[in-house]
Amino acid sequence: MSRLIDAEPALIDDLKEESELISEKTVAGVTVFVARHPTLGKIVLVRTKDGSGIAVEVDA
Repeated sequence: MSRLIDAEPALIDDLKEESELISEKTVAGVTVFVARHPTLGKIVLVRTKDGSGIAVEVDA
């Protein structure tokens, strides 16, 4: 089961810094990061133009 978490800009930045970046892509002002976090495992971070976003903990 995956978990979706509303993420403020600081949380996205923290998770991105703590993780090994696997992939990144920006389309229409939305940036998606796929990363491997040492505690959470595989995560997907989504950042919108205004800096807010979503963190997704992925079961894999």
